[in-house]
Amino acid sequence: MRPRTAIASLLVTAALIGGGTYVFSSAQSNTPTAAAATALPSVPVVAEAVKSGNVPIYLRGIGTVQAYNTDTIRTQVTGQITKIAFNEGQTVHAGDLLVQIDPRPYQAQVDQAIAARDRDQAQLANAQQVMQRSLPLLPKGFVPVETVETQKTRWPNSRRRLSPTRR
Repeated sequence: MRPRTAIASLLVTAALIGGGTYVFSSAQSNTPTAAAATALPSVPVVAEAVKSGNVPIYLRGIGTVQAYNTDTIRTQVTGQITKIAFNEGQTVHAGDLLVQIDPRPYQAQVDQAIAARDRDQAQLANAQQVMQRSLPLLPKGFVPVETVETQKTRWPNSRRRLSPTRR
C-alpha cells in the first residue's frame, strides 16, 4: 500500500500544478496588456530645408568643477571690506584694485599720531622757553640748580640747542 499512496499523491500534485498553470495563463490572456493601455500619442514631424549654423552642446553629468588656475590673495592690513572692484571670473593683473578696505580706523590712527606729535612739539617749545628764562636767572640764584638740571634731563634736545648761549 505504500507505493500506491505515493503514486496517488504524485498524481494529485501534478494535477494541481497543471490546473493552476492553466488557470493562470488563461487569466493573463483576458487582461489587456500594460503597453497597449499606456500608448504614447504620436508626435508630428515637420521637415525643413538644410541650413548651416552652430549647434550648442550641452553635457549633463554629475561631478565637481575645478578651476585651471587659482591664486590665494592676502591683505597687508586687516579691516572691513567696503568695496569689491572686480567681477567673478574676471581676469585681473598685478596692481589692479580688487577690494577696498575701510580707511577710517587707519585715518584715525594717523590723526592721533599727528596730534601726539603736535602735543610733543608744544611741550618742547614750552620747555625751551622755561630754559631760556631759567638760564639767565641761575647765576643770580633766583632759580634752583635742580630745576635747570631737571629741564636739561627731561628735554635733551633743548640742552643741545641752548648750551651755546649758556657759556
